[in-house]
Amino acid sequence: MKYFVIKNKKSKTTAAAVVFHDTTALHYIIRSNSEAFRKAFEASVRFMGSTKLVKDGNKLSVSHLGLESDYWAKSVLDKACGSHWEVIKQCDFSLDDNVDSIIKKYLS
Repeated sequence: MKYFVIKNKKSKTTAAAVVFHDTTALHYIIRSNSEAFRKAFEASVRFMGSTKLVKDGNKLSVSHLGLESDYWAKSVLDKACGSHWEVIKQCDFSLDDNVDSIIKKYLS
C-alpha cells in the first residue's frame, strides 16, 4: 500500500490531504482538510475510467487501468492536483502502520 501527502502550492507548511491506495484490496482512502481538493480528487476518479492508451513502437493499444495498478493513484492525483496542489510525499505503507496516526501527523 502507498500513501501520498498533498499540499496547496501556496501553503508553506499545511498539508491539504492524505490519500492511501491499496492495490491488493482494490480500494483507496482520502482524508482532506480541503473540500476543494476532495471534490477535485473525486472528479478525477470518475474521469479516469478504467483504460489507458499504451504506445508500443508505432502501435497504440488500450490497457486496463484500475485500482490494482500502481500507476492508478499517480494518474488520478496528477489530474486532481492541477496547478493548485502538489504531491509532497509518497511513501510505502505497511499493515503494521496505523492509518489514523499518519492522518494525524499530516492533517492536525
